[in-house]
Amino acid sequence: MRPNRKLVRKLYKLCSKALHDKLGINFAKNSKHKDMIKPLIYISINNASAESLKYTKGFPSPDTLLRRLESLDLKHVVDALNEANRIILSGHAKDGMKMAIDFTEEPYYGKLDMYVTRSKYKSGTYTFHTFATISVVGKDEKERLTLYSLPVTMLDTKEDIVKKLLENSPRPSVLMMDRGFSKQK
Repeated sequence: MRPNRKLVRKLYKLCSKALHDKLGINFAKNSKHKDMIKPLIYISINNASAESLKYTKGFPSPDTLLRRLESLDLKHVVDALNEANRIILSGHAKDGMKMAIDFTEEPYYGKLDMYVTRSKYKSGTYTFHTFATISVVGKDEKERLTLYSLPVTMLDTKEDIVKKLLENSPRPSVLMMDRGFSKQK
C-alpha cells in the first residue's frame, strides 16, 4: 500500500510546526543549524541514531543535536511531545475507530532502574524496556497508526496502563487486546 503523499506532507508540516512551537530548543545566535526538529523527525521516521546524521547533508552534527537535547528538561519534553501529538491527531483520529492496545518489549542489558521490567527469557535477557501503545487499526495489519505510547514501570498494573491510554485517545468502537490482558488463575 502506497502512502498518500499529500497527507504525509500535511502531517509532516503539522508535526514540524507543533514540535517547533512546543519544544523550544535553544540555539546559539551564530548557529547555522536553527532547525533541530527536522533531524529529530528524520531520526524517528528512519529508526536511526543521531550518529547517522553525520552522513546527511544539511543536518547538524550528532554532538550539536545531543547537546541541544540535553539542555532540555525531561518533563517539559514529555509534555511538549504529548501536546504536539494531540495537535497532530486532532482531526485525524476520531471517536468510533477500531483500536488495539499492545505491549512491546525491547531487550535491555544495562543497570536496573524504574523503567526496566522483567519478563520471559528472550534475546539473551530477562530485562526489558516495555512500552504500552494504543493504535488505530485498519483493514489489515499494515494499516496501523500509533496514537499514544507510554513507558511501563515495575509498579504499573495493566489496568492503570489501559486507563491512561484510553484517557489520551479518542473513544474506540472496538478495542482489541491480546491474551496477555486476560486474568488467569
